[in-house]
Amino acid sequence: MIDEKHRALRREYMREYMREYRTRPGIVEHYRAYKREYEREYRTRPGNAEKYRECIRRWRETNPERVLNNTLRHDHGISLDDYKKMFDAQNGECAICAEAYASGPRLAVDHDHKTGGIRGLLRGSCNGGLGLFRDDPHRLRAAIEYLDGNRDCQEPEVVESSTESTAH
Repeated sequence: MIDEKHRALRREYMREYMREYRTRPGIVEHYRAYKREYEREYRTRPGNAEKYRECIRRWRETNPERVLNNTLRHDHGISLDDYKKMFDAQNGECAICAEAYASGPRLAVDHDHKTGGIRGLLRGSCNGGLGLFRDDPHRLRAAIEYLDGNRDCQEPEVVESSTESTAH
């Protein structure tokens, strides 16, 4: 019978072997394709889809920083450390309205849709506002001129409607 010491040695040997094996040219792509296919097949077996979703949900709950790091890498090509450096450089404030981040959703990563370059961190509403103006400086200037030109407008009059009943 194999004792615990030999099991530990064998496990370490296999880990090292797999580390080296996966770094050979072409092996990584082959391994990833095999793993994707296996996972897809596993999830389609009866009863496994629910187990898989539950497992993913639990992992996301216990690893929020890794989830955020993966999201930032996938969506913007930056790490969580890069995000934190930008956050500190902006003193935790939105780059447009300078409101400090307190709690709730994190500051959004604002990026140029044409180049993909990151411009800064914004509150969700400021980032959404830029999106609604299609990131077009001419539209934003026109909106500013519109607002400046209509600062002294009067409040609309409230007209009360009266319902008169006519009796015959």
